[in-house]
Amino acid sequence: NIVSGCLSEPFAVTVTITLSINDFDDSSFTYYPNPTSGLLTLSYDKNISEISLSNLLGQTLLEQKVGSNQLTIDLSDLPKAIYLINVVSEDGNKTIRVIKE
Repeated sequence: NIVSGCLSEPFAVTVTITLSINDFDDSSFTYYPNPTSGLLTLSYDKNISEISLSNLLGQTLLEQKVGSNQLTIDLSDLPKAIYLINVVSEDGNKTIRVIKE
């Protein structure tokens, strides 16, 4: 730091870099069938606390509290499109892309 031409004493700076806080285990998560014409099953080895479904415009179409490690979502009333489902669990979250035929 320089104030009025005088240099201050140097001091130590500690920097912590966090690249990711998401510990979601992709190998323990499955969803099927994709593409789907109606029912979509999500399964994870940990408890899924909630899911949210949105379209590609970012509009939230469904939010649901879950509280289990497996659930089935009925997409049959939705038009044919690509949707994003955000899955939240105790160890992070994951967003998947689902094709509705």
